[in-house]
Amino acid sequence: MKKTTSKKVLNKAIFCVFLIATTGCGGFNYSDKNQPTVVEKKSQPKITQEYFLETPKGLKPSNPDHGSTINDLKFLQAFRKHLVSPEEYNYLNIKKLIHDELIAGHKDSANSLAAYGLSGRESLIAYTVLRVNGSIPVYEIRRNIPPDFKELITGTSGNCSDHSLRLMLALETIGVKSALISNVTKNIGGHVFVDAYDPIDNKFYILDPTFNLIIIGDSNTQKSLVAEIIDTGDNTKKKILAQNLRIIAFPTIVRFVDPGYTAFRSNTLTPDFINETRSKRDRMWRKWALEDGKELRSWWERTPGHRPQSAGGFAHSNGIKLPNNFDSSDEYALTLMRSSGFN
Repeated sequence: MKKTTSKKVLNKAIFCVFLIATTGCGGFNYSDKNQPTVVEKKSQPKITQEYFLETPKGLKPSNPDHGSTINDLKFLQAFRKHLVSPEEYNYLNIKKLIHDELIAGHKDSANSLAAYGLSGRESLIAYTVLRVNGSIPVYEIRRNIPPDFKELITGTSGNCSDHSLRLMLALETIGVKSALISNVTKNIGGHVFVDAYDPIDNKFYILDPTFNLIIIGDSNTQKSLVAEIIDTGDNTKKKILAQNLRIIAFPTIVRFVDPGYTAFRSNTLTPDFINETRSKRDRMWRKWALEDGKELRSWWERTPGHRPQSAGGFAHSNGIKLPNNFDSSDEYALTLMRSSGFN
């Protein structure tokens, strides 16, 4: 039996998934082989009256690794609702419906975001990430995203591909360009997230709607943050880039359902295991920016189906037809590809 330290298991466990060539991710991939994994024992934090789990019977006292404070739960619950409800859904008018919901909701949420020191546009983009996360409040391990646009917009469970594609469509409605990033590297295992550019503010972002995190490039960033990280070969420049990233990790909690994909694995996933990674998000993403650029590019070289895509390209590859008024940032995704050395 192979012995694996908890740190190594953590690096494999962080985030998603079964990487499927057409969908990005569909479950958690946290062991190289389907065999038992030995994890070094560590003492569990004490259960307190400060941290809680949501249960069918109400709040249950927990510990800092697995639970959330009352304030964090209230913060999350404020964003936990449909982006567009099934009753409101209108295929031809969906872009306006999402835009109006984001603009009005952001105005109402100004006080809850004020403490994070964001500019107006930064705050709107952060709000959009939080609303997308709250509109898919259950993480579902699955192999494919549903090939149905209404489900893509109104569904309440999904994986990191669902979160990212919904975010890209929402960003489109507020004038932000984006590309979907499929990543398999040492510091962040299989995961899908969003690279974005706001032409109104001329700022570049990395956005992770699955785990409520945003990364904002500094004033020296002149191209996609992902392309910058891949392109920076000088170690000193890499350190400066990683140190200067503005990383904002909002409260988050993963509630999930596994419909049986890991049923026969001895090391099946638990929500406790996933939520233990929340406090490590800032450190993990800085290590990713510092160390994983070359590995990410290599991943794209080996798996062309996982190279950056626009929302339109990703939706098309999954049999989803987007409304014609979404331009889906095709040119931005192509520019990111070229900047990363792919024609």
